[in-house]
Amino acid sequence: MRKLAIMLSGKNRGRIIALPMAGVLLGSWAVSFIDPAPAQNDCPLQSVSHREYLLLLAAAKEQDWTVWPGLSKGIFWPSDNWLAPPARNQAFELSINERLLRSIEDLTFDHASGDAQLAAVHAVMRSIHAEFVSVQKVGACDGCSPPNPPRVYFRYFIPQRRFAPLCLPCFIWWYTTIGVSFSQDSSNDRYALEQIAVLNADLKYDPHKERERNAVCPELPQQP
Repeated sequence: MRKLAIMLSGKNRGRIIALPMAGVLLGSWAVSFIDPAPAQNDCPLQSVSHREYLLLLAAAKEQDWTVWPGLSKGIFWPSDNWLAPPARNQAFELSINERLLRSIEDLTFDHASGDAQLAAVHAVMRSIHAEFVSVQKVGACDGCSPPNPPRVYFRYFIPQRRFAPLCLPCFIWWYTTIGVSFSQDSSNDRYALEQIAVLNADLKYDPHKERERNAVCPELPQQP
């Protein structure tokens, strides 16, 4: 009887510890929904008016999907698994990227305009409270096979916990990055949306938002 009482007491202690921990994790998940950069909804977007952008933002917010479980069915870490540790699953990663790209393309705007495409990208990113952090322009690589055109890379940050409500590693690796690339067409010098790439932080990839921040609002290079 005494052994049974000790075992039951141990189970109760485990529950007492687990319940507050679950509360902390769920609480931090709820806090991750707070918009870290609401001022970015007032970004000037070149040829797209603020009114047009706000319409895109409203449409993006009405889309029927969420970061979790829309982009991840993970509970303890960002992955498509509930209990198993995350594995390098290229098909799963591509499905996330395609899901975001499709949500941008489903909006109504001038799809032939690079500025309008960027406005739609920014609207979808802001609809999930992703924060724009940096932009990088990479020149053409004529010696590459095939030749690479000039590109502009926009990087957004979002709390990794948004992808997994009970994520313990998210106390160590805070962020997921969403990279958006635009390529320049050499025939007309126009930029066009090329791809989306979502990267969850881990041992091999640990982004630092403050170190990478170099811009306030997304903007494509102006043509001379």
